[in-house]
Amino acid sequence: MTITLPNFLSPEPEKENPAAPAIPLPAEPEAAITGATTLSKAVTVPLGEGEAATLSQEAAVNESEAAAESAVAAEGAAWVTRQTVVAGSRELGLYRGMRFIRRFEETLLGLFEEGILNGTTHACIGQEADAAGVIEHLREGDHIFSNHRCHGHYLAWTGDALGLMAEIMGKEAGVCAGIGGSQHICAEGFMSNGVQGGILPTAAGIALAKKLKGEDTISVVFMGDGTLGEGAVYETLNMASLWELPLLIVLEDNEWAQSTPVALNTAGSMRARFEAFGLPVSEVESTDVLEISSHAEELVEAVRTTGKTHVLVIHTYRLCHHSKSDDHRPEEEVALRWQTEPLAVHRQRLAEADWQAIDASVEEELAGIVAKARALP
Repeated sequence: MTITLPNFLSPEPEKENPAAPAIPLPAEPEAAITGATTLSKAVTVPLGEGEAATLSQEAAVNESEAAAESAVAAEGAAWVTRQTVVAGSRELGLYRGMRFIRRFEETLLGLFEEGILNGTTHACIGQEADAAGVIEHLREGDHIFSNHRCHGHYLAWTGDALGLMAEIMGKEAGVCAGIGGSQHICAEGFMSNGVQGGILPTAAGIALAKKLKGEDTISVVFMGDGTLGEGAVYETLNMASLWELPLLIVLEDNEWAQSTPVALNTAGSMRARFEAFGLPVSEVESTDVLEISSHAEELVEAVRTTGKTHVLVIHTYRLCHHSKSDDHRPEEEVALRWQTEPLAVHRQRLAEADWQAIDASVEEELAGIVAKARALP
């Protein structure tokens, strides 16, 4: 049965529904970090030979610096999971994507201890397969709305590690000029927010806008199990179902809402909460990126073809503390889950020489990014 959107949300009947506007491609990854490097294309005042030579040298230096920054950003974007090709292998590409996210997060926690980060930070260590497995199926024009644990999602979508690192350091060259910090990112096709109950209705609004414009793209929202305690979630599920919005809801159940175990925080079935609103649900308990990817591929295609909301529930595990050092979980529980963490699972499919080479490449790349971020004003 087709449910017509309320009149106040529909285009005015006397006007034709305009064609969907072209969605601009995301800015090159280096754009967020090279804004201060501006090269003049023309000189409108007469110059002496010496002055012209000086300007020419300065331009050459600027071009060289811009090229260096571009190279760093391009390397960071090389593993973007929507284009995972490492030596022609998707599996190696997925491993590199997850490895980069893991080491980025671990590096951030170390930098936090140094006192050089701006504000707090929440790492996604242990949940890298969710970001890699889902986002590899998204395309330009789609939109992601993430939460406070957003770094992995952002890196998998943009590859802009330097822009994110600079942002979390509070540098003007950051993706949000150092104002958004770790939790509040706004970039092309990507937003995140620490207000948990608010992310789902906002993502649904983006999906509604896409539907009204006639766009062939979808909205994706990542939420955690703790967010199921927010009333706005259920109001949004009702609207998303009634209005048939092109929205993919990814619930990452990492078993702990900050320091509260899910058994003490969430009654009943998570799946049933979505099905109560007539939403199709796919559920997987896994840290295997290929298994998660298979479920995500099916649901992303379903949202695209039907234009209706679908839900992916991923039962995973957060290996790090909630934020920085606030971890009261049983040590033996965490130790056990390290045995089935995403990198260990996926690494079994790869030749040892291959994943070791990727590990070394990631370390080298990340060291360069940290050095450059530190040097930014």
